[in-house]
Amino acid sequence: MQVRPFGLVGLAGIGVVLSGIAPSHGASLSSLAQNVTSFELGNGMKFAVMERREAPLVAVHLIVRAGPLDEPEGRSGVSRMFPRLFAHGGDLGVRNPAGEKAALARVEQAHDLWKKLEARKPPADSYDVSKARVEFQMATEAAALHSTPRFAFSVLEGAGAMSAEARVDADTTHFIATLPAQSAEIWFKLMGDWLRKPPARRFYAERNAWTEELSRLAPSSQQAAVEDAVLAAAFGKAGYGNKAAGASVVGEIRPADFEAFARGRYVPGNMFVAIAGDITAAGARKMAETYLGTLAAGPVPSSPVPVPLVFEEDRIAPAAAIPPSIPPVVIGWPRPPRSDADDAVFDVIWGLMTSGQDSLLSATFEAEKVPAQASIVPNFPGDRAWSLFAVSAFAVGPVTREAVEAAVSKAAASLRDKPVDPERLARVKRMLRTRITSEGESITGVCHLLARFLEFGGSVEAIAGAVDRIDKVTPADVERVARKYLRDKGRVIVRPAGNAVGGGL
Repeated sequence: MQVRPFGLVGLAGIGVVLSGIAPSHGASLSSLAQNVTSFELGNGMKFAVMERREAPLVAVHLIVRAGPLDEPEGRSGVSRMFPRLFAHGGDLGVRNPAGEKAALARVEQAHDLWKKLEARKPPADSYDVSKARVEFQMATEAAALHSTPRFAFSVLEGAGAMSAEARVDADTTHFIATLPAQSAEIWFKLMGDWLRKPPARRFYAERNAWTEELSRLAPSSQQAAVEDAVLAAAFGKAGYGNKAAGASVVGEIRPADFEAFARGRYVPGNMFVAIAGDITAAGARKMAETYLGTLAAGPVPSSPVPVPLVFEEDRIAPAAAIPPSIPPVVIGWPRPPRSDADDAVFDVIWGLMTSGQDSLLSATFEAEKVPAQASIVPNFPGDRAWSLFAVSAFAVGPVTREAVEAAVSKAAASLRDKPVDPERLARVKRMLRTRITSEGESITGVCHLLARFLEFGGSVEAIAGAVDRIDKVTPADVERVARKYLRDKGRVIVRPAGNAVGGGL
Protein backbone atom coordinates (compact mmCIF):
# COMPACT_ATOMS: atom_id res chain seq x y z
CA MET A 1 0.00 0.00 0.00
CA GLN A 2 1.54 3.30 -0.93
CA VAL A 3 1.14 7.02 -1.39
CA ARG A 4 2.91 7.95 -4.58
CA PRO A 5 4.42 11.43 -4.98
CA PHE A 6 3.89 13.73 -7.89
CA GLY A 7 5.62 12.46 -11.01
CA LEU A 8 5.72 13.11 -14.71
CA VAL A 9 2.35 12.66 -16.27
CA GLY A 10 2.55 9.68 -18.59
CA LEU A 11 1.41 9.24 -22.14
CA ALA A 12 -2.24 8.99 -21.13
CA GLY A 13 -4.38 11.47 -23.01
CA ILE A 14 -7.82 11.76 -24.43
CA GLY A 15 -6.61 10.95 -27.92
CA VAL A 16 -4.58 7.86 -27.05
CA VAL A 17 -6.09 6.55 -23.85
CA LEU A 18 -9.72 6.70 -24.83
CA SER A 19 -8.98 4.87 -28.03
CA GLY A 20 -7.79 1.92 -26.00
CA ILE A 21 -10.94 1.17 -24.07
CA ALA A 22 -11.88 -1.45 -26.62
CA PRO A 23 -11.55 -4.73 -24.67
CA SER A 24 -8.99 -7.19 -25.91
CA HIS A 25 -11.48 -10.06 -25.77
CA GLY A 26 -12.66 -9.40 -29.31
CA ALA A 27 -15.48 -7.02 -28.43
CA SER A 28 -15.71 -4.16 -30.90
CA LEU A 29 -16.17 -0.52 -30.04
CA SER A 30 -19.68 -0.70 -31.41
CA SER A 31 -20.56 -3.24 -28.66
CA LEU A 32 -18.86 -1.29 -25.89
CA ALA A 33 -22.17 0.23 -24.81
CA GLN A 34 -23.30 -3.26 -23.82
CA ASN A 35 -20.30 -3.69 -21.51
CA VAL A 36 -20.12 -0.29 -19.84
CA THR A 37 -22.86 1.15 -17.68
CA SER A 38 -22.65 4.84 -16.79
CA PHE A 39 -24.69 6.58 -14.13
CA GLU A 40 -24.65 9.73 -12.03
CA LEU A 41 -25.68 10.10 -8.40
CA GLY A 42 -28.01 12.83 -7.26
CA ASN A 43 -25.06 14.77 -5.83
CA GLY A 44 -23.29 14.85 -9.20
CA MET A 45 -20.67 12.10 -8.78
CA LYS A 46 -20.23 10.18 -12.04
CA PHE A 47 -19.60 6.43 -12.45
CA ALA A 48 -18.73 3.95 -15.18
CA VAL A 49 -18.90 0.20 -14.57
CA MET A 50 -17.57 -2.62 -16.75
CA GLU A 51 -18.45 -6.18 -15.72
CA ARG A 52 -15.64 -8.67 -16.40
CA ARG A 53 -16.06 -12.06 -14.77
CA GLU A 54 -12.81 -13.86 -15.60
CA ALA A 55 -11.44 -13.42 -12.05
CA PRO A 56 -13.11 -12.74 -8.67
CA LEU A 57 -11.53 -9.28 -8.47
CA VAL A 58 -12.73 -5.68 -8.62
CA ALA A 59 -10.66 -2.63 -9.53
CA VAL A 60 -11.81 0.83 -8.49
CA HIS A 61 -10.34 4.16 -9.54
CA LEU A 62 -11.57 7.50 -8.23
CA ILE A 63 -10.31 10.68 -9.87
CA VAL A 64 -10.70 14.11 -8.31
CA ARG A 65 -10.13 16.98 -10.69
CA ALA A 66 -7.74 18.69 -8.31
CA GLY A 67 -3.98 19.09 -8.27
CA PRO A 68 -1.17 21.65 -8.24
CA LEU A 69 -2.87 23.43 -11.16
CA ASP A 70 -5.71 24.35 -8.79
CA GLU A 71 -3.73 25.39 -5.73
CA PRO A 72 -4.33 28.94 -4.46
CA GLU A 73 -1.49 31.42 -4.69
CA GLY A 74 0.78 31.07 -1.69
CA ARG A 75 -0.51 27.58 -0.86
CA SER A 76 1.62 25.48 -3.18
CA GLY A 77 1.61 21.87 -2.07
CA VAL A 78 -1.79 21.72 -0.41
CA SER A 79 -3.29 19.37 -3.04
CA ARG A 80 -0.46 16.90 -2.44
CA MET A 81 -1.37 16.54 1.22
CA PHE A 82 -4.59 14.69 0.36
CA PRO A 83 -3.07 11.32 -0.64
CA ARG A 84 -0.83 11.45 2.43
CA LEU A 85 -3.74 12.09 4.78
CA PHE A 86 -6.12 9.65 3.09
CA ALA A 87 -3.88 6.87 4.39
CA HIS A 88 -5.11 7.60 7.93
CA GLY A 89 -8.80 7.33 7.05
CA GLY A 90 -11.92 9.15 8.20
CA ASP A 91 -14.01 8.75 11.34
CA LEU A 92 -14.06 4.94 11.03
CA GLY A 93 -10.51 4.80 12.32
CA VAL A 94 -11.17 7.06 15.32
CA ARG A 95 -12.14 5.82 18.76
CA ASN A 96 -13.77 9.10 19.81
CA PRO A 97 -14.40 11.56 16.92
CA ALA A 98 -15.58 14.34 19.23
CA GLY A 99 -12.55 13.90 21.45
CA GLU A 100 -10.24 13.96 18.44
CA LYS A 101 -11.85 17.15 17.15
CA ALA A 102 -11.16 18.87 20.48
CA ALA A 103 -7.60 17.50 20.51
CA LEU A 104 -6.92 18.81 17.01
CA ALA A 105 -8.23 22.23 18.05
CA ARG A 106 -5.72 22.22 20.91
CA VAL A 107 -2.98 21.38 18.42
CA GLU A 108 -3.83 24.50 16.41
CA GLN A 109 -3.93 26.67 19.52
CA ALA A 110 -0.52 25.40 20.61
CA HIS A 111 0.89 25.90 17.11
CA ASP A 112 -0.40 29.48 16.95
CA LEU A 113 1.13 30.35 20.32
CA TRP A 114 4.49 28.82 19.38
CA LYS A 115 4.68 30.65 16.04
CA LYS A 116 3.51 33.90 17.61
CA LEU A 117 6.33 33.77 20.15
CA GLU A 118 8.85 32.85 17.46
CA ALA A 119 7.87 35.87 15.38
CA ARG A 120 7.74 38.38 18.22
CA LYS A 121 9.87 41.51 17.91
CA PRO A 122 11.75 42.13 20.07
CA PRO A 123 12.40 38.37 20.37
CA ALA A 124 10.54 36.49 23.08
CA ASP A 125 12.43 34.72 25.82
CA SER A 126 14.00 31.55 24.38
CA TYR A 127 12.63 29.52 27.28
CA ASP A 128 9.08 30.60 26.44
CA VAL A 129 9.59 29.69 22.77
CA SER A 130 11.00 26.27 23.65
CA LYS A 131 8.19 25.65 26.12
CA ALA A 132 5.58 26.55 23.49
CA ARG A 133 7.22 24.25 20.94
CA VAL A 134 7.20 21.35 23.43
CA GLU A 135 3.55 21.98 24.26
CA PHE A 136 2.73 21.87 20.53
CA GLN A 137 4.56 18.58 20.16
CA MET A 138 2.74 17.15 23.17
CA ALA A 139 -0.59 18.29 21.75
CA THR A 140 0.09 16.58 18.40
CA GLU A 141 1.09 13.37 20.15
CA ALA A 142 -2.07 13.47 22.28
CA ALA A 143 -4.25 14.00 19.21
CA ALA A 144 -2.57 11.08 17.43
CA LEU A 145 -3.68 8.71 20.19
CA HIS A 146 -7.28 9.05 19.02
CA SER A 147 -6.68 7.31 15.66
CA THR A 148 -4.94 4.36 14.05
CA PRO A 149 -2.03 5.32 11.80
CA ARG A 150 -2.48 4.38 8.13
CA PHE A 151 -5.91 3.04 8.99
CA ALA A 152 -7.32 3.10 5.44
CA PHE A 153 -4.46 1.16 3.88
CA SER A 154 -4.39 -1.28 6.80
CA VAL A 155 -8.09 -2.05 6.33
CA LEU A 156 -7.67 -2.53 2.57
CA GLU A 157 -4.70 -4.80 3.13
CA GLY A 158 -6.66 -6.80 5.69
CA ALA A 159 -9.48 -7.13 3.14
CA GLY A 160 -7.08 -8.81 0.73
CA ALA A 161 -6.35 -5.87 -1.57
CA MET A 162 -3.64 -6.73 -4.09
CA SER A 163 -2.81 -3.06 -4.51
CA ALA A 164 -3.93 0.29 -3.17
CA GLU A 165 -2.47 3.70 -3.80
CA ALA A 166 -3.16 7.40 -3.66
CA ARG A 167 -1.28 9.86 -5.86
CA VAL A 168 -1.37 13.34 -7.33
CA ASP A 169 -0.58 14.29 -10.91
CA ALA A 170 -0.28 17.84 -12.18
CA ASP A 171 -4.03 18.42 -12.28
CA THR A 172 -5.77 15.30 -10.89
CA THR A 173 -5.70 13.19 -7.74
CA HIS A 174 -6.18 9.42 -7.88
CA PHE A 175 -7.37 6.85 -5.33
CA ILE A 176 -6.97 3.33 -6.71
CA ALA A 177 -7.40 -0.21 -5.42
CA THR A 178 -7.72 -3.77 -6.70
CA LEU A 179 -9.29 -6.16 -4.23
CA PRO A 180 -11.35 -9.36 -3.97
CA ALA A 181 -14.88 -8.94 -5.29
CA GLN A 182 -16.40 -9.79 -1.91
CA SER A 183 -14.44 -6.90 -0.36
CA ALA A 184 -15.50 -4.21 -2.84
CA GLU A 185 -17.99 -2.75 -0.35
CA ILE A 186 -15.14 -2.03 2.05
CA TRP A 187 -13.60 0.40 -0.47
CA PHE A 188 -16.89 2.25 -0.91
CA LYS A 189 -17.34 2.48 2.85
CA LEU A 190 -13.81 3.79 3.44
CA MET A 191 -14.02 6.37 0.63
CA GLY A 192 -17.45 7.61 1.66
CA ASP A 193 -16.34 7.98 5.27
CA TRP A 194 -13.18 9.90 4.31
CA LEU A 195 -14.75 12.09 1.62
CA ARG A 196 -17.57 13.24 3.89
CA LYS A 197 -15.09 15.69 5.38
CA PRO A 198 -11.42 14.86 4.71
CA PRO A 199 -9.80 15.27 8.13
CA ALA A 200 -6.47 16.99 8.73
CA ARG A 201 -5.46 14.09 10.96
CA ARG A 202 -1.71 13.75 11.64
CA PHE A 203 -1.30 16.80 9.41
CA TYR A 204 1.91 18.18 10.86
CA ALA A 205 3.58 14.77 11.04
CA GLU A 206 2.87 14.19 7.33
CA ARG A 207 3.82 17.74 6.37
CA ASN A 208 7.10 17.50 8.25
CA ALA A 209 7.88 14.11 6.72
CA TRP A 210 7.27 15.56 3.28
CA THR A 211 9.43 18.65 3.85
CA GLU A 212 12.23 16.39 5.10
CA GLU A 213 11.93 14.30 1.94
CA LEU A 214 12.09 17.41 -0.22
CA SER A 215 15.10 18.76 1.64
CA ARG A 216 16.91 15.44 1.45
CA LEU A 217 16.26 14.86 -2.24
CA ALA A 218 16.74 18.42 -3.49
CA PRO A 219 20.56 18.43 -3.59
CA SER A 220 20.85 15.04 -5.32
CA SER A 221 17.83 14.57 -7.57
CA GLN A 222 18.73 15.66 -11.06
CA GLN A 223 15.33 14.71 -12.44
CA ALA A 224 13.52 16.89 -9.90
CA ALA A 225 15.91 19.76 -10.56
CA VAL A 226 15.39 19.56 -14.31
CA GLU A 227 11.61 19.34 -13.96
CA ASP A 228 11.50 22.32 -11.61
CA ALA A 229 13.72 24.36 -13.92
CA VAL A 230 11.50 23.63 -16.92
CA LEU A 231 8.34 24.45 -14.97
CA ALA A 232 9.78 27.70 -13.65
CA ALA A 233 10.84 28.81 -17.13
CA ALA A 234 7.50 27.91 -18.72
CA PHE A 235 4.95 28.76 -16.04
CA GLY A 236 6.64 30.84 -13.36
CA LYS A 237 4.98 30.30 -9.99
CA ALA A 238 1.41 30.03 -11.23
CA GLY A 239 -0.63 27.11 -12.58
CA TYR A 240 1.58 24.13 -13.28
CA GLY A 241 4.46 26.08 -11.78
CA ASN A 242 2.94 25.18 -8.38
CA LYS A 243 4.34 21.68 -8.86
CA ALA A 244 7.80 22.94 -8.04
CA ALA A 245 6.89 23.78 -4.43
CA GLY A 246 9.96 23.47 -2.25
CA ALA A 247 10.31 22.52 1.40
CA SER A 248 10.09 26.12 2.62
CA VAL A 249 6.76 26.68 0.83
CA VAL A 250 5.25 23.34 1.85
CA GLY A 251 6.21 24.06 5.45
CA GLU A 252 3.79 26.99 5.55
CA ILE A 253 0.65 24.95 4.75
CA ARG A 254 -1.84 24.70 7.62
CA PRO A 255 -4.85 22.45 8.28
CA ALA A 256 -7.14 25.40 7.49
CA ASP A 257 -5.63 25.51 3.98
CA PHE A 258 -6.26 21.79 3.58
CA GLU A 259 -9.87 22.11 4.74
CA ALA A 260 -10.53 25.08 2.45
CA PHE A 261 -9.15 23.19 -0.55
CA ALA A 262 -11.34 20.19 0.35
CA ARG A 263 -14.46 22.36 0.49
CA GLY A 264 -13.69 23.90 -2.88
CA ARG A 265 -12.42 20.92 -4.90
CA TYR A 266 -13.48 17.70 -3.15
CA VAL A 267 -17.15 17.95 -4.08
CA PRO A 268 -19.06 15.06 -5.71
CA GLY A 269 -19.54 16.86 -9.02
CA ASN A 270 -15.76 17.10 -9.33
CA MET A 271 -15.21 13.35 -8.82
CA PHE A 272 -15.28 10.43 -11.25
CA VAL A 273 -15.31 6.73 -10.32
CA ALA A 274 -14.55 3.79 -12.59
CA ILE A 275 -15.20 0.19 -11.56
CA ALA A 276 -14.22 -2.95 -13.45
CA GLY A 277 -14.28 -6.65 -12.66
CA ASP A 278 -16.51 -9.22 -11.01
CA ILE A 279 -19.33 -6.87 -10.11
CA THR A 280 -22.68 -5.98 -11.64
CA ALA A 281 -23.66 -2.44 -12.51
CA ALA A 282 -26.67 -2.79 -10.20
CA GLY A 283 -24.45 -3.93 -7.32
CA ALA A 284 -21.98 -1.12 -7.88
CA ARG A 285 -24.75 1.44 -8.02
CA LYS A 286 -26.29 0.21 -4.79
CA MET A 287 -22.97 0.56 -2.94
CA ALA A 288 -22.32 3.94 -4.55
CA GLU A 289 -25.69 5.28 -3.45
CA THR A 290 -25.30 3.86 0.05
CA TYR A 291 -21.83 5.19 0.81
CA LEU A 292 -21.17 8.01 -1.69
CA GLY A 293 -24.66 9.21 -2.53
CA THR A 294 -25.01 10.74 0.93
CA LEU A 295 -22.10 13.14 0.35
CA ALA A 296 -23.35 16.71 0.23
CA ALA A 297 -23.44 18.26 -3.23
CA GLY A 298 -21.58 21.50 -3.75
CA PRO A 299 -20.83 23.89 -6.57
CA VAL A 300 -18.57 22.27 -9.13
CA PRO A 301 -15.36 24.32 -9.28
CA SER A 302 -14.41 25.80 -12.60
CA SER A 303 -11.17 24.82 -14.23
CA PRO A 304 -8.63 27.51 -15.08
CA VAL A 305 -9.29 29.00 -18.49
CA PRO A 306 -6.68 27.52 -20.87
CA VAL A 307 -4.52 30.56 -21.59
CA PRO A 308 -2.28 29.96 -24.62
CA LEU A 309 1.34 29.44 -23.66
CA VAL A 310 3.09 31.37 -26.40
CA PHE A 311 6.62 32.81 -26.30
CA GLU A 312 8.13 35.06 -28.90
CA GLU A 313 11.66 33.85 -28.11
CA ASP A 314 13.13 30.77 -26.53
CA ARG A 315 13.01 30.62 -22.73
CA ILE A 316 16.15 29.18 -21.19
CA ALA A 317 15.52 27.15 -18.05
CA PRO A 318 17.63 28.39 -15.12
CA ALA A 319 20.76 26.28 -14.89
CA ALA A 320 21.88 27.13 -11.37
CA ALA A 321 19.62 24.54 -9.73
CA ILE A 322 20.63 21.72 -12.04
CA PRO A 323 23.55 19.52 -10.95
CA PRO A 324 26.36 20.17 -13.46
CA SER A 325 27.67 16.60 -13.61
CA ILE A 326 25.34 15.17 -16.27
CA PRO A 327 23.06 17.95 -17.49
CA PRO A 328 20.46 16.76 -20.00
CA VAL A 329 19.22 18.36 -23.16
CA VAL A 330 15.54 19.24 -22.81
CA ILE A 331 13.43 21.09 -25.37
CA GLY A 332 9.76 21.82 -24.69
CA TRP A 333 7.32 23.20 -27.24
CA PRO A 334 4.13 24.81 -25.85
CA ARG A 335 1.04 22.85 -26.84
CA PRO A 336 -2.73 23.19 -26.13
CA PRO A 337 -4.62 21.07 -23.56
CA ARG A 338 -5.66 17.49 -24.16
CA SER A 339 -9.18 18.72 -24.94
CA ASP A 340 -7.89 20.44 -28.10
CA ALA A 341 -9.04 19.15 -31.48
CA ASP A 342 -5.42 18.46 -32.48
CA ASP A 343 -4.64 16.24 -29.50
CA ALA A 344 -4.70 13.07 -31.58
CA VAL A 345 -2.19 14.64 -33.95
CA PHE A 346 0.22 15.24 -31.06
CA ASP A 347 -0.07 11.58 -30.08
CA VAL A 348 0.76 10.57 -33.65
CA ILE A 349 3.72 12.96 -33.70
CA TRP A 350 4.95 11.39 -30.47
CA GLY A 351 4.79 8.00 -32.15
CA LEU A 352 6.57 9.19 -35.28
CA MET A 353 9.41 10.71 -33.29
CA THR A 354 9.96 7.84 -30.84
CA SER A 355 8.51 4.57 -32.13
CA GLY A 356 10.76 1.92 -33.65
CA GLN A 357 14.39 1.71 -34.72
CA ASP A 358 13.70 4.10 -37.58
CA SER A 359 11.95 6.74 -35.47
CA LEU A 360 12.68 10.31 -36.48
CA LEU A 361 14.81 10.95 -33.41
CA SER A 362 16.84 7.75 -33.82
CA ALA A 363 17.28 8.29 -37.55
CA THR A 364 18.35 11.91 -37.04
CA PHE A 365 20.86 11.02 -34.32
CA GLU A 366 22.36 8.38 -36.61
CA ALA A 367 22.48 10.66 -39.66
CA GLU A 368 24.09 13.47 -37.64
CA LYS A 369 26.50 11.03 -35.94
CA VAL A 370 25.23 12.08 -32.52
CA PRO A 371 25.45 9.22 -29.98
CA ALA A 372 22.33 10.03 -28.00
CA GLN A 373 18.97 8.68 -26.94
CA ALA A 374 15.75 10.55 -26.25
CA SER A 375 12.27 10.21 -24.84
CA ILE A 376 9.19 12.40 -25.13
CA VAL A 377 6.42 13.37 -22.74
CA PRO A 378 3.75 14.78 -25.06
CA ASN A 379 1.96 16.73 -22.34
CA PHE A 380 4.36 17.74 -19.57
CA PRO A 381 3.27 18.22 -16.89
CA GLY A 382 -0.52 17.87 -17.30
CA ASP A 383 -3.66 17.58 -19.38
CA ARG A 384 -6.09 20.34 -18.49
CA ALA A 385 -4.12 23.46 -19.41
CA TRP A 386 -1.48 24.39 -21.96
CA SER A 387 1.59 22.28 -21.32
CA LEU A 388 4.79 21.24 -23.13
CA PHE A 389 5.57 18.67 -25.79
CA ALA A 390 8.87 17.86 -24.12
CA VAL A 391 11.86 16.02 -25.56
CA SER A 392 14.53 14.88 -23.12
CA ALA A 393 17.81 13.63 -24.62
CA PHE A 394 20.98 12.23 -23.11
CA ALA A 395 24.30 11.17 -24.55
CA VAL A 396 25.56 7.62 -24.86
CA GLY A 397 28.98 8.76 -26.03
CA PRO A 398 31.18 11.86 -26.28
CA VAL A 399 29.10 14.68 -27.77
CA THR A 400 28.45 18.34 -27.12
CA ARG A 401 25.18 19.65 -25.82
CA GLU A 402 24.89 21.87 -28.89
CA ALA A 403 25.09 18.84 -31.20
CA VAL A 404 22.35 16.95 -29.35
CA GLU A 405 20.12 20.02 -29.22
CA ALA A 406 20.61 20.65 -32.95
CA ALA A 407 19.73 17.02 -33.76
CA VAL A 408 16.50 17.18 -31.73
CA SER A 409 15.55 20.43 -33.46
CA LYS A 410 16.29 18.91 -36.86
CA ALA A 411 14.05 15.92 -36.14
CA ALA A 412 11.18 18.28 -35.30
CA ALA A 413 11.88 20.37 -38.40
CA SER A 414 11.60 17.30 -40.62
CA LEU A 415 7.92 17.08 -39.70
CA ARG A 416 7.40 20.67 -40.78
CA ASP A 417 9.30 20.47 -44.03
CA LYS A 418 7.62 17.57 -45.80
CA PRO A 419 4.63 15.24 -45.39
CA VAL A 420 5.30 12.08 -43.44
CA ASP A 421 5.45 8.82 -45.35
CA PRO A 422 1.92 7.27 -45.38
CA GLU A 423 3.22 3.78 -44.60
CA ARG A 424 5.12 5.04 -41.56
CA LEU A 425 2.03 6.95 -40.43
CA ALA A 426 -0.12 3.82 -40.73
CA ARG A 427 2.42 1.82 -38.73
CA VAL A 428 2.40 4.40 -35.92
CA LYS A 429 -1.39 4.35 -35.77
CA ARG A 430 -1.32 0.58 -35.37
CA MET A 431 1.26 0.92 -32.62
CA LEU A 432 -0.93 3.40 -30.73
CA ARG A 433 -3.87 1.01 -30.85
CA THR A 434 -1.74 -1.95 -29.73
CA ARG A 435 -0.14 0.04 -26.94
CA ILE A 436 -3.45 0.91 -25.37
CA THR A 437 -5.19 -2.39 -26.11
CA SER A 438 -2.45 -4.11 -24.11
CA GLU A 439 -3.31 -1.91 -21.14
CA GLY A 440 -6.90 -3.09 -21.43
CA GLU A 441 -5.82 -6.70 -20.85
CA SER A 442 -6.22 -6.30 -17.08
CA ILE A 443 -9.14 -5.01 -15.04
CA THR A 444 -6.85 -2.40 -13.51
CA GLY A 445 -5.94 -1.14 -16.98
CA VAL A 446 -9.57 -1.04 -18.10
CA CYS A 447 -10.49 0.72 -14.86
CA HIS A 448 -7.85 3.39 -15.47
CA LEU A 449 -9.07 3.93 -19.02
CA LEU A 450 -12.68 4.23 -17.91
CA ALA A 451 -11.72 6.71 -15.20
CA ARG A 452 -9.90 8.90 -17.70
CA PHE A 453 -12.85 8.69 -20.09
CA LEU A 454 -15.16 9.87 -17.33
CA GLU A 455 -12.86 12.67 -16.22
CA PHE A 456 -12.78 14.08 -19.72
CA GLY A 457 -16.59 14.02 -19.80
CA GLY A 458 -16.82 11.51 -22.63
CA SER A 459 -19.44 8.99 -23.64
CA VAL A 460 -19.34 5.59 -25.31
CA GLU A 461 -19.83 7.35 -28.63
CA ALA A 462 -16.98 9.72 -27.82
CA ILE A 463 -14.67 6.76 -27.18
CA ALA A 464 -15.36 5.40 -30.64
CA GLY A 465 -14.85 8.91 -31.96
CA ALA A 466 -11.42 9.05 -30.33
CA VAL A 467 -10.34 6.05 -32.39
CA ASP A 468 -11.71 7.72 -35.49
CA ARG A 469 -9.72 10.88 -34.72
CA ILE A 470 -6.46 8.92 -34.63
CA ASP A 471 -7.36 7.00 -37.78
CA LYS A 472 -8.23 10.24 -39.56
CA VAL A 473 -4.87 11.94 -38.88
CA THR A 474 -3.29 12.61 -42.27
CA PRO A 475 0.25 13.54 -43.34
CA ALA A 476 -1.10 17.05 -43.93
CA ASP A 477 -2.38 17.21 -40.32
CA VAL A 478 1.05 16.24 -38.99
CA GLU A 479 2.75 18.87 -41.14
CA ARG A 480 0.21 21.54 -40.15
CA VAL A 481 0.49 20.92 -36.40
CA ALA A 482 4.29 20.68 -36.56
CA ARG A 483 4.48 24.03 -38.36
CA LYS A 484 2.11 25.65 -35.90
CA TYR A 485 3.64 24.37 -32.66
CA LEU A 486 7.08 22.76 -33.19
CA ARG A 487 8.74 26.00 -34.15
CA ASP A 488 12.39 27.02 -34.02
CA LYS A 489 11.56 29.83 -31.59
CA GLY A 490 9.32 30.12 -28.58
CA ARG A 491 10.56 26.96 -26.86
CA VAL A 492 11.65 26.14 -23.31
CA ILE A 493 15.21 24.84 -23.34
CA VAL A 494 17.43 23.51 -20.57
CA ARG A 495 20.94 24.82 -21.13
CA PRO A 496 23.13 24.13 -18.11
CA ALA A 497 26.72 25.26 -18.08
CA GLY A 498 29.17 22.91 -19.75
CA ASN A 499 28.99 20.76 -22.86
CA ALA A 500 28.76 17.18 -21.61
CA VAL A 501 25.24 15.85 -21.65
CA GLY A 502 23.31 13.03 -20.04
CA GLY A 503 20.39 12.28 -17.78
CA GLY A 504 16.95 13.47 -18.72
CA LEU A 505 13.38 13.87 -17.61
